[in-house]
Amino acid sequence: IASGKGFPVPLDGANGIGSELSATRDGFIVGLAAGSHFETTRYVREKSGDTPTWNRAALEGDHAKHIQAFDLSDDAKTIVYSYSTASKLPQLYRVQLDGAKLSSPVQLTKLNDTLVKSREFAKTEVIRWTGSNNEEVEGILYYPDNYEAGKKYPLITAIHGGPAGSDKDLWNSSWAYPIPLFTQRGAFVLRPNYHGSNNYGLNWVESICCGKYYDLETPDINMGVDFLIAKGLVDPDKVATMGWSNGSILSTSLIVTYPARYKVASVGAGDIEWISDWGNVVFGDSFDSYYFGKSPFEDPDLYIRKSPFFKMDKVQAPVLIFHGTADTNVPPAQSWSYFRALQFHNKVPVKFVVFPGEPHGPRK
Repeated sequence: IASGKGFPVPLDGANGIGSELSATRDGFIVGLAAGSHFETTRYVREKSGDTPTWNRAALEGDHAKHIQAFDLSDDAKTIVYSYSTASKLPQLYRVQLDGAKLSSPVQLTKLNDTLVKSREFAKTEVIRWTGSNNEEVEGILYYPDNYEAGKKYPLITAIHGGPAGSDKDLWNSSWAYPIPLFTQRGAFVLRPNYHGSNNYGLNWVESICCGKYYDLETPDINMGVDFLIAKGLVDPDKVATMGWSNGSILSTSLIVTYPARYKVASVGAGDIEWISDWGNVVFGDSFDSYYFGKSPFEDPDLYIRKSPFFKMDKVQAPVLIFHGTADTNVPPAQSWSYFRALQFHNKVPVKFVVFPGEPHGPRK
């Protein structure tokens, strides 16, 4: 620091930093972005003249692929971390660190112990299929609690928001995505990391900019459904979709693009008409001009073509809509328009649940 000189550190990780970073006396440990997980990696510096070189080694151990957050002792010989999987609730662990090897793990917490012992949790796995641009897409698949090999089950696509969010092989269940409630009722749940998701590198995040919004993500998700049907896991007549925010936006895109496939949709706080979004959202100009590539003044027809509002006559699925009245990320007028358009065409049942005074994510 005293010298005022800096130098770049070659991470040699295609996707960049994903989670924590802690210094050691000879370098640092960092969680690299690795799609459905973080690759926690140790870098050791060796001086060679004026230019340091770096040796890299991914941490090794039973929990290494499922470390979400961590901290180091001052001597870097002990690491404490949060461990979970998509089917295991988080707990804190302490392990000894010898170079890049984790040894002698000790569980420090028994969080939600009664819940852990009294419930069954869905089996999960990371799956991969070929999506848009013939590129690989990852997702987290949750099995029905009553799964029997050889039987076909309903499927719900539970689509994350963002669009630069992502779903990882880590515990994640919430009011917006109550996944155990669906698996308990005998459904598969697929959480796809479509084009535009984070933790897969900048190219993947930016692949949907500049007019390509909807164009890659929508088929990505639908091709994941194709994949599970082809494997004989899913009943093609029992497919549904749900999501909040951008998950709602893409669920709506699915039911207007592939109307015969999706039998029901549950959508929260999502846009359906983009000209008013550009004008009324706090970040409307930056978001829409980036993802669509132009403002509505430069290409109003583009905004109309991209808006599902003008395609609501195609919808064949009953729709359940949620929205808070104080939402400034996606104004509630979007859902009122959604509700009215479906009522106007009068082809499917629609219900709209309003949360008075609530923002983009309900708090009460």
